[in-house]
Amino acid sequence: MAKQKFDLGDSLAAVLGNVSGPDHSEQITYIDFTKLDEDVENFYSMDGIDELAANIELIGLQQPIRVRANPEAEGRYLIVSGHRRRKAIGELYKDDPEKWGKVACIVEQTAGSPELQELRLIMANADTRRMSSADLAKQVERVQMLLYKLKEDGVIQFSGRMRDAVAEACKISSTKLAQLKVIREKLTPEWKERWEQNVINETVAYKLARLAPEVQSEIDALTTRPDYLTEWRVDEKAENIKKAAEMKCPYYGTACGHAKAMLRVVHLEEGWHRCFSYGCCKKCPDFVNCKFVCPSLRAEQDAERKAKRDRRKEEIAKEKARDQVLVDSARLCWDRFHELRTAAGLSVEDTLTGSGRSYCGKWHDDRYERFENPDEKLTPGADLPFANIHPDDVKAICKTADMLGCSTDYLLGHDDRLFPEPIPTIAHWQIGTPLHYGRYLCLVDLGDGQKMHELKCEFRDFKWTAYGNTLDNLYKVRAWHPLPEEWKTCVVDEE
Repeated sequence: MAKQKFDLGDSLAAVLGNVSGPDHSEQITYIDFTKLDEDVENFYSMDGIDELAANIELIGLQQPIRVRANPEAEGRYLIVSGHRRRKAIGELYKDDPEKWGKVACIVEQTAGSPELQELRLIMANADTRRMSSADLAKQVERVQMLLYKLKEDGVIQFSGRMRDAVAEACKISSTKLAQLKVIREKLTPEWKERWEQNVINETVAYKLARLAPEVQSEIDALTTRPDYLTEWRVDEKAENIKKAAEMKCPYYGTACGHAKAMLRVVHLEEGWHRCFSYGCCKKCPDFVNCKFVCPSLRAEQDAERKAKRDRRKEEIAKEKARDQVLVDSARLCWDRFHELRTAAGLSVEDTLTGSGRSYCGKWHDDRYERFENPDEKLTPGADLPFANIHPDDVKAICKTADMLGCSTDYLLGHDDRLFPEPIPTIAHWQIGTPLHYGRYLCLVDLGDGQKMHELKCEFRDFKWTAYGNTLDNLYKVRAWHPLPEEWKTCVVDEE
């Protein structure tokens, strides 16, 4: 019987409809699972089997498996459509052979050549199956092979382009077909494997396939996480590979021997590296600290590192000297405060509340006791006892007073005179009982017998007082000097 010929000039779907043979009613037949064979020509992916098996176990097989008689084994059947379903049922069959021993199938009747049957099946799958880009590329390749085989056998004739017929059969555009062809033919094996496993998407695969094989291999070597690779990352890596190939040493004029290492640093090392932004390690702002510097520049880097360390040591020494001034100033303030507070017989609470500051009980007592201790180490930012200011603030106040030509008392409004009266020398000290009531600058013996302390005291009713407290025999005034502005007109009775 002569073969019927068909023309693909109009529509591949129409041709396949014409060669489909007589309309046979399809019935579901239950076939032993063990008699179902996989078709070695199947190119669709077999992922998601566990999920599919769980779904079939829950709701049953909703779509029968299409099979045809196996021409090489009588009584057995080849899977036409449903390889994933057959594999999923196989997982269930292992646990319960009795329940899953029979599988609902539709046995296809012979209609036309095997190539036409397979082509018709592929077109049906193109409408119903969700395929990955790699599966689609395999489908395109298979359709093209089938069409060429049918043409050689004289079953079909072409009046149009083969590419258009393949695109129609696979339900894709000619542009996408061309992209898949580029990927299939030009993508290197390592990247093609990742594409087929859905590690990289079609856009990335196409971008890679358009690069030279050696560039693809270099990008592979510079990529630790292919699943994170994006289209713009491919462009970035390709651009840096090109820069590395063209880079010249600014000192010798030859090809840069460190370019490959810079590539690895930029794309494989953690952190943000700017190797290709400056063209040479010596020009990079990170030259001194970079551990990936060019070997020919190591000696120069070591010299700059030493110079940097020396500069830092000098800076640290200067900082310590500046800090020591502040520490000494703070220690002087705390020592004098402790001395005067003790001499006046005032507690920390009395001092704080008397100056209008809040008092927090034991916290303030412990803090003042610690800071008044001369062995306590202070910091440059230590608080001072009389206000919430730091030693550098005191230093600033003193410098301001010096620049303005006045005393700090005048600057702070404590005295209306630009400069206070000079402190009297030892020759002006007087002993005995003053002739007038009033306030005096006194030398007071606090009882330790070793040191006299200057203290402003008031003499009234034949008694010396300081800060409202009477000085007893333990604290004796050894000498005094009048404060003229505070003299009183009352004269002491000589008796």
